[in-house]
Amino acid sequence: MCAACRQQSPAPAPAPAPAPEPAPPDLGPPNVVIFLIDTVRADHVSAYGYRRETWPNFDRFAADNVLFANAYAPSPWTRPSVTSIFTGAYPQTHDVQKRQDVLADDFDTLAEVLRARGYATAMLNTNPHITEAFNLPQGFERIVEVMPNPDELKDGNRADVVARHLDQLAPTLVEPFFLYVHVIDPHYPYDPPREHLEALGIKAQRPNSLTRYDGELRAVDHHINTMMELLERHGRWQRTIAVVTSDHGDEFHDHDNIGHGKTLYQEVVKVPMALRLPTSLRGGLGPTEEGAGYPRPRIEHNVSLVDLMPTLLELLEIEAPTDLDGESLVPLLRGEDPPRLARRPLYFSVAKERASQAGVLIGQTKLIFDRSSKRRELYRLDLDPREQTPDPRGDAALRELRQELERLLRAFEASIEPGLHLELASEDDREDSQRLLVTLETDGRFVDVEAHGFEESDHFDLSQGGKTLVVDARQVAVLHQSPKTMHVQDRDALSFDLEPATAKLSVMVERDGNRPGLSIMRTPRVRYGEWPIALTRAELFERTGRALVDRRKSGIYLYARAERSRQQAGPLSTDLTEALKSLGYLQ
Repeated sequence: MCAACRQQSPAPAPAPAPAPEPAPPDLGPPNVVIFLIDTVRADHVSAYGYRRETWPNFDRFAADNVLFANAYAPSPWTRPSVTSIFTGAYPQTHDVQKRQDVLADDFDTLAEVLRARGYATAMLNTNPHITEAFNLPQGFERIVEVMPNPDELKDGNRADVVARHLDQLAPTLVEPFFLYVHVIDPHYPYDPPREHLEALGIKAQRPNSLTRYDGELRAVDHHINTMMELLERHGRWQRTIAVVTSDHGDEFHDHDNIGHGKTLYQEVVKVPMALRLPTSLRGGLGPTEEGAGYPRPRIEHNVSLVDLMPTLLELLEIEAPTDLDGESLVPLLRGEDPPRLARRPLYFSVAKERASQAGVLIGQTKLIFDRSSKRRELYRLDLDPREQTPDPRGDAALRELRQELERLLRAFEASIEPGLHLELASEDDREDSQRLLVTLETDGRFVDVEAHGFEESDHFDLSQGGKTLVVDARQVAVLHQSPKTMHVQDRDALSFDLEPATAKLSVMVERDGNRPGLSIMRTPRVRYGEWPIALTRAELFERTGRALVDRRKSGIYLYARAERSRQQAGPLSTDLTEALKSLGYLQ
């Protein structure tokens, strides 16, 4: 173009400002779905290295989401484990352990917490252990029960039947919703469709129980995938947090037993678990190579079913009750490694009929304690994953570890007994020691004082006619090697009562000769009943109200646990009795 022409051309119009991008629609809180597949031992799931491809759909689900490589049920049978999912509490805490035990009304269940925050709550259940007879559906507005057909064993509530019920239920769910789906397969009796046996390459005319169990796993995997597709087809999947797990495993003569509910070995307490987050939540966990998604698709830390409730509530930005035994796993999802999650103990319990055992696991070291025979078995799971050689001889370090795990287990179980408790917890990462001197004074009298977890250097003195209690304890973080070095908190505890119960109580604390200030004292709420004790100022602390221990942080805790009213189920209905019989629970 010539110069004159260029001079005569009008100046180009400024480019229009780009239109602002519309704000993403507020889709509201995500939904939550828990798929609980009954009786699945992790070592028979292909994602955990099993030789048969028993759960191909779960394998893909886990590969796309988060797989927990070391997930544990706190009990080897349904009712205590599911109660732990619903309450975030260990069986020793919620005390639903025996055949007739009923969940107390004073627990805030996951369904109740979510319902109070506007969630629609629904349960699709096939197991008679979590029916209204045992008070487990607390907080669920809609309950669809699909019980076994007494004439056809479990044919009336197989996973394919459950899928048909879900197809009817899904379009009626109002978002946001919490849906709990409990599928009874692969529970005894094992009777898989022939095509699922053939899919595993099993062609025997009379397959044994273990082979039939694998076939049931393959069948239920197919139907759980169908249920996920149903939710997607009904528009209920895109914004949904989904968990797939189990309540316990099953024994096939691994330790001379069959079934479950008798022991605490790996085959009955180690379960599969995987978690899916909707896209709207993935980016909030932190950056990844793709820019959004999970920073840690496989989590190796030991986790428990008691952790599900606090984890889900944190993901939903809902404050969890302060008195949970479980801990949120969201830091692990973000790729963080909080020391307390790596070092914390996991607890187990079975207490019904002739089975009464407790267990504790830290890292790769596990202790099983038989309450009746007093037998103790210690296993290094990294060296002996099938738990065949308890207490290897000649290993002094293992003997020390056993003593430490025994102390932790005793202290934990003592701390949930009714009464007043004082607990001293060391710093998580301290290799050196600290001396704590705690003086308690009352205008009444201290009675029934008992120490838990004290070492040789720790002691307490009762004086002034029972009016003064002095605790002198040296806190040393325990060096634990299983298989890597870690420091585990030293926890010393006292349990006691006051006469009269309305007596006033004062507390004074010194740490390494200095008064540490208010932050070291913690007195949260008590779960059961009012605490009739007024804490008065004694140069340090003043508080009136209710109290409960928090086992997760260092500090000094003073708390009360009142006697809980215990409930037991009344006479079971004929239908419920027949359902339990069909699953082998009753003769």
